Amino acid sequence: MKKILIYIPSYNRSNSLIKQLSRLKNLVYNDNVIVYISDNCSTDKDYDSVRNYCGKYNNIIYDRNPANIGGNANIAKGFLLCDKAEYIWILSDDDILKDNVFNEILNFLNYDIDILVFSHNKNIQKFNIVEYTINDIFYLFNDISCISNVIYKSELIKEYIRYAFEYMFTCFPHLAVLIKTLNERKIKAGILKREKYFEPDFLPPVEGNVGYSKSYFGFVFLAELFNDKKIKRKFIDSWISFLYLRHWFLKSRNAQTYSLLAYYYIKKNKSFFKMFDLKLIAWKILTPYYTKLKKIGKKILGNRKI
Repeated sequence: MKKILIYIPSYNRSNSLIKQLSRLKNLVYNDNVIVYISDNCSTDKDYDSVRNYCGKYNNIIYDRNPANIGGNANIAKGFLLCDKAEYIWILSDDDILKDNVFNEILNFLNYDIDILVFSHNKNIQKFNIVEYTINDIFYLFNDISCISNVIYKSELIKEYIRYAFEYMFTCFPHLAVLIKTLNERKIKAGILKREKYFEPDFLPPVEGNVGYSKSYFGFVFLAELFNDKKIKRKFIDSWISFLYLRHWFLKSRNAQTYSLLAYYYIKKNKSFFKMFDLKLIAWKILTPYYTKLKKIGKKILGNRKI
């Protein structure tokens, strides 16, 4: 059985963290599993109960940062522990696992894969192994953008951990590590259907969430990680597609600095800028109508993602 470290970054979500720990309760006596909680200096007093719970077990570590280092830094910090186990899983405190699934997940690591991916693809029926190169990154983004959706082989990523810190400002430090790895080598990936192992996702509103607004704009800067200029161009092209830009003015309200940085980054890449500017002008006109249509759509469809 492979040894794994489950790193859980957490801030002011003691209730969901306690629930997550309850799903891992069968692991507390497993010597091949280490659970490491990184409390980002929460102000939630209920973390005292989390600390007390962790103190009962040798393989659950509770570590409180002396100051709030930011959510992305707290995620990147997890990669520094990759020398503690053969595999590392950065598991969000609110991506709640289903009951009694972890032992099954752990067994898939015995296939000696480089990464284990929990896919949103509903057509996946069973575990399968796929070999990926950097050219496949566009098919992977929907799955690997969520921190909890990838378990990494420590040996695979340790050379590229520094990129998690260099690209924290993108809000995707974990993607920076994986992109740099794929630049250099092929990856043997095991694929599982996410909905079999996780409880249903809670989707925050597009507008109103500062963190998600920053990540919307920060994502484009991952383009700088690609060695191949054609792939970089394709990446930026996909980011400035007309449909993707529909959220620009909704999200820029909460992330003005990020939106300006993204704007001038595209402007720097002059070959993209003319059409990009025209698309933004169009969405500046359309956004009020789009917002109204969304409200109508939610009344008709409920809380489905629009």
